[in-house]
Amino acid sequence: MKFSDQDRFEFWLMEMDESIRRFSDSLPEEETKWLDFSVGSLSCLEFWLISRYDGPMDIMRPTEAGVHDGAERYIGETFRKNLGGKWKIDFADKKNVFFGVPQINEMKGQVTQFCPHALVTTLLDRRSGGFLAAIFGAPDSNSRNA
Repeated sequence: MKFSDQDRFEFWLMEMDESIRRFSDSLPEEETKWLDFSVGSLSCLEFWLISRYDGPMDIMRPTEAGVHDGAERYIGETFRKNLGGKWKIDFADKKNVFFGVPQINEMKGQVTQFCPHALVTTLLDRRSGGFLAAIFGAPDSNSRNA
């Protein structure tokens, strides 16, 4: 049986909780205590990723696919649980930079595309330690107060 792209995305969504659990289980025990889907947990995750990877290319290695997927899912679910919204994927516009990559839309205050997969590599490139929290609190993109 051949599955469509949309079917594969639906399977990806159905595996969300289990995939985040596997990601959490793969972390050192002292790191898992902060995985509570709070805004503060985003900074903890960001610091952990920065301490583990020297840059975006490191997490893009095939051996790190599970960590990249787990981090992207956790980031996405943290935003979604706090700001609403739903996962979506674009298979229609091949010119879309996020074509075929899961995104979240309809979040409170959202005005731009939001792709957690890209946020993982961006935070590793910027290495600020406050990138995710800044995005969460940005009044012009994903604010609780928007």
